[in-house]
Amino acid sequence: FMQWAEAMGLSEFILLGHSFGGYVSSAWAARDPTRVRQLGLLSPLLGWTDERISSVVGDGSSWQRKAVMGVVETAWSHHITPQTLIRWIPNAENFFRKNAEKRFGRSKQLTEEDTKLLAEYVVATMVTPQSVEAAATVAFEPFCKPVEIGGSTIKQKLSLLKVPMFAVYGDHDWMDKATNEEIPNCRFRTLPESGHHLYFDNPEELTALVLEEIQKDFGTS
Repeated sequence: FMQWAEAMGLSEFILLGHSFGGYVSSAWAARDPTRVRQLGLLSPLLGWTDERISSVVGDGSSWQRKAVMGVVETAWSHHITPQTLIRWIPNAENFFRKNAEKRFGRSKQLTEEDTKLLAEYVVATMVTPQSVEAAATVAFEPFCKPVEIGGSTIKQKLSLLKVPMFAVYGDHDWMDKATNEEIPNCRFRTLPESGHHLYFDNPEELTALVLEEIQKDFGTS
C-alpha cells in the first residue's frame, strides 16, 4: 500500500476500509497516523465483545460444546478458515457460486452478465489462498475475539487515535458493532436498507454519507 501511495505522490490521504479491510486500515492508521487525514470504517471487523461470544458459544459446559470448541480452536491455530473448507470440500465452489448469483441478482443495478461475473470474482477470491487468512488468525482468537497486539486491542488503539474518524454500519448488519463507549472519538452512523455489504445494498446513500462525513472535517472545498 505504501509503495502505491508513494508512487501516486500521496503523502497524506483519507483512508476507507470495509470489513477486514477496516481492521487493516485501523491498524495502519494507528501505526502511522501522521499520514492519515481521516479514517472511515465501513462495517469494520474490529472483534466481537465477550457478550457476543457468550451468546454464540455459551459457557462451554457440555462435552459436546467443548468438543466443538476444541475443533474450532485447533483449526484456527492451523490457519484453517471457511475459505479453506471451500477449497477442500468437493463441489463447494458451485454451491457458493449459485448462492452468490442469487444474492447479487437482487440488485436492480446489475445485469445478468454483471451478476455472473461478480459471483465468479467472489468465488475466485475464496478459493485462492490469501494472506488475510493467516492475518485473521493472528489478529483474532476463535469466534473473532480480538487479541492484544503491541499491548492493546485494535479498539483500544483506535480510542487513542488523534485522527478524525467515522464508522458506518448497515441497519441490518450482521457485523458486531463497536460502540461510543469503546471508541469515544469515533462518529457512528447507520446506513438504511443495508447489511454488511453497504456499497452493494445502498451505494447512493453510502456515497452521500461518506462525502458528508468528509465535509464535516474538511468543508466543501
